[in-house]
Amino acid sequence: MREAGETYAEADRRDEIQVVFWHPREPSSARGDRPDDESWVRLQLTVPLDDTDAGDQAARLVDWLRGDDPRPHARVVGGSPELAERLGLLWPDWDDDQGLGRGGV
Repeated sequence: MREAGETYAEADRRDEIQVVFWHPREPSSARGDRPDDESWVRLQLTVPLDDTDAGDQAARLVDWLRGDDPRPHARVVGGSPELAERLGLLWPDWDDDQGLGRGGV
């Protein structure tokens, strides 16, 4: 299961967008209906853009997300190191001073 988070583009990177999502779902701190001890990871997927119609690109992305597991193509940007390891995802090598450590962004 995946739960969509946000999609954004950086001003200086017009050739790609970022898709952020949680696995298995958004953490309890954002919603009161989740167990507090439920593990989660936040993932970010970089999606290249091309010169084709934006609506066609969005439709292709949605089709791909429906038919494929995006986790192997995304990078972990927060959550539980233990869950990331169980899922076979690489935990980033960052300092907690950057604000990106356990618990997410």
